[in-house]
This record gives sequence, C-alpha cells and structure tokens, in this order.
Amino acid sequence: MTPLSTSSARRLCAVPEAAGRLPVPGWAALAVLAGSVLLAWPLAGAAQAPSVAAARAAQEGLSLPAFVQRVRQNNKNVVARRSEADLAATAVDRARGAFETQGAVSSSVGGTRQANTREEKLVRSGAGIYERDAVDLSASVSRLLSTGTKVEGKTTLSRFLTNLSNEHEYRSYVGVSVTHPLARDGGLEAVAARVRVAEADVAATQAGARDAEGSVVAESVLAYWDLTLAQHRAAHALEKVSMGERLLAQAQALRRQGRIPESQVWDVENDLIRYRAAVSEAQVAQAEAVSRVARLMGSELNGQAPGWRATDALPDASRPPPATDQAVARAFELRADLRQRQAALERERLQAEYAANQARPKLDVVASYGLNGGPGSSQAGNVGFLKDFPSWSVGLQMAMPLGGNVQGRADVQAAKLRLAEAQRQLEALRREIASDVATGVTLMSGAAQRWELWSEIARREDRHVQLERQRLESGRSDVRELLFREERAINARMAVVEQQVAWSKAEALIEATQGLLLDRFR
Repeated sequence: MTPLSTSSARRLCAVPEAAGRLPVPGWAALAVLAGSVLLAWPLAGAAQAPSVAAARAAQEGLSLPAFVQRVRQNNKNVVARRSEADLAATAVDRARGAFETQGAVSSSVGGTRQANTREEKLVRSGAGIYERDAVDLSASVSRLLSTGTKVEGKTTLSRFLTNLSNEHEYRSYVGVSVTHPLARDGGLEAVAARVRVAEADVAATQAGARDAEGSVVAESVLAYWDLTLAQHRAAHALEKVSMGERLLAQAQALRRQGRIPESQVWDVENDLIRYRAAVSEAQVAQAEAVSRVARLMGSELNGQAPGWRATDALPDASRPPPATDQAVARAFELRADLRQRQAALERERLQAEYAANQARPKLDVVASYGLNGGPGSSQAGNVGFLKDFPSWSVGLQMAMPLGGNVQGRADVQAAKLRLAEAQRQLEALRREIASDVATGVTLMSGAAQRWELWSEIARREDRHVQLERQRLESGRSDVRELLFREERAINARMAVVEQQVAWSKAEALIEATQGLLLDRFR
C-alpha cells in the first residue's frame, strides 16, 4: 500500500513546528521592515477580512463517509482496477472452454481424373483413365475430459460416380476414437492447470483491485483530515486577527489616555500585520487541501468556488490502540495486498508443476473402432449391414526432442526461479506488514499522549490569559504581554486540534494496515 509506507507513516502524525511553536515577544525588527505602507493596509482593510461564517457559506459541506463514497465511485484508479478484475474473470471462462463439447460438419464436392497404372488397367477393365466424381459429407463431436482423454465420434458418407460404372455408389463410416495421454498433458493437475492459473490470476487481480481501492480510501481519509486541519488553521488565523484588532483598539485607547507609550501600539500593529499574512497563507493551504479532495473525487474546480468543507467533528476523546500482536494477526488475515501475493505464489506453483509436466515426452494411447457401409445406398445406412464390417486399431504414439529437451528444462528452471521469487516477495511483505502495524500502533499511542499534554497546556494558557487581563485592568501589565499570552493560548488550542487530527489519521492508518478501513465505509 504505497500511500501508507513506513516512512510516510512516521511523518503522518508529526506536529508542524510553526503551528506548535509559542511566540516570543518583541517585533521591532518587523516594524522597520513593514514600513508605513504595510501599516496602512491592515488598518484600512480590517473590515474587509473574510469571516469564518462567510467562508463556510460559500462552500459545500462534505462528511467523511460521503466523501469516501464519492471517491470510490469516481476515482479513476479505483474504476480502472475494478475493470481489470472484471476482465481477468473472463480468462477463467476462456480456460474452461477447452472442456466444452466441440462439433464439426463438413461437405465437399470434387472430382478426380488420372491415368491408370498397368496394374490398375487390368483391374479396371483396361481403361486407361480413371475418373471419379464424389460428394462427401462428414460430422464429428469431440470433447476433452478432465483426465486429459480426448474422445471423438465421427460419421462420414460419400456418394461417388466413376467411369467404370454408370451407377452411383456409396461409402459410410460410423466410429469413435480415443486419445489418452500417459506423460505430457496427462493427469488431472495438468489438464486443469490452465483453469486454475486463470482462477489464481482472477484472485490476484481482485485482491489487487481491493488493495488499490484501500490505498485510495486511506489517502482520502488522510486528505479529509488534512482539509479539516486546514479549516481549523484558517479559523485560528482569523481568530488571531480578531484578537489583534481588539487589542489594537484597546492599545490605542490606552495611548490616548497616556497610559502606554506609542511603541506598544506599534508592536500590536506589527503583530496584526503578521496575523493577516498568516490568514492569507492559511487560506492558500485550505485551497490546496480542497484541490486535493477534488482530485481524489475525480472532480474539477476550474479555479472556481464553492469547493468543499469538511463537516465531521474532531474526536473528543482518544481510544487506546489495539495490541500489536492481535493487530498483526488480523492484518495477515485481511490485508488485500497479502492475499494478492498469496494468489501470485499459487499461480507460480501451478506454473512450475505445469512446466514439469510439459517437459515430459509425449506418449499417448490411441484407439479407434468403427463400422463401414456401402456400396449401395441401403447398405450405407443399414446398421445391420454396418456391424458386419468393423474396423479397429489400438496403438501408442510417442514424440520427444532428440537433443535432451533443452527448451523443456529451461522452462522448468525459469518456473522454479519465479516460484522462489514469489515466496521471497510474500515473506518480505509479511515483514513489512508487521512493521507497518507496529508503526501505526506507535503513532496512535503517541498522538494520544501529545493530545493529552497539549490539552493541559491549553487549559493553563487560557488561565494565564484570564490572569493577564486582570493584571492589565489593574495596571500591573501591558497590552504587549496580553497579546503574547492570548496568542500562546490560541496556538495551544491549535496544537490540540493538530493532535486530534494526528490521532484521527493514525487511527485510519492502523485500520488500513490491518485491512479494516474499507469495511468501515461499506
């Protein structure tokens, strides 16, 4: 499952440094760099900043189950893999067609004119030329049995006229022939090999389609939570703007009262510039997350709104991850990519057995029995007459390369090498699955621990904000310190959201590594 590789899994629940870092006070350098133009823009455009409610009103709500369902219906990769599985299923019917009863009918009209030999002249009343005109009809029915035996029933009827006689004559034959292989192509396993190989191909293709669908669904779940995170980051960025505007108004009022120096107002203005810049960055990130969602659904935004808005709420509490041993056992039972490798291994085993069978010499028992009729029309179709003129044969047919069967031995060796490689790939995948499951358990546990820690930090930061406000009202603090504390509180709340998202993604990862994620959205 490529989107869920071990290296990607280690990055899955990582907390972005910028969002989790708490700011330090002091932005004098930014004031010098910003200049009067940057100061004028945020102050004049404060009323123009989009609100969270307005942004949400311009978007279409999308729940996680509905999103996954649309992905499964419209994603090009998923649809293509399903078509491949349907196409592979036709190969089984094609292989089984070898055991279908075959019928054949033929008719022909022809003539022969040839010179007689001296011996033929004596037999043919001294005629120097022999002429024959005939109408030949034949019909046969044959079938290949599961033992490799081929049985054929055949009847023929010929009506002919020669220059030796002025009357039409007839020849008829009714008989059956049996060919049974003793070496090559003999035995139930060899005869059914093509059907069983086709069935193994179907099993591998269907498992591959499920694995591809599972990978797309896992990627979709991660993309959905990334969109959720982007929405929260945009909301928190707007919250900082609102907080900055409120504190700027408060700082300006205190400045007019002469209670704080003008430099504190500048510091708040500089931070407000930074907050507005962060809003723009967050909105761009949110647009990228919406585009990723659109691509997964096979939709095109064409640069236009509304896009989509994730509506599923973040989890309010974490659950402990499954035990690693139990999760690995469940993954070995349910993982589609493992079943695909197992089917591929079975296919190579069948191919190796078939190659060994084809390396044998061809040795067949051939037997036939029939009844002959003619020369009159009544004699050609009279069963009582036919039974008096039987014909039969029994024998062996053998064919083999005289140079040591170089091709057969090469095919056997190649089949053995492919079988060994399939076994190595299966074992490597089992080790990879065990590693993926262990990584998922670690990520889920780590995200839960960080969630709990950041929740405690957020509670303490909110308490600090309340205390700082009280200190500012009593004149024992300044606006810069309150802004610093409020920004820390907003960042701490955002860090909690990041850990909620990280835990949700880790939960999806551990379900995907166990092969459970698809069933969750059935």
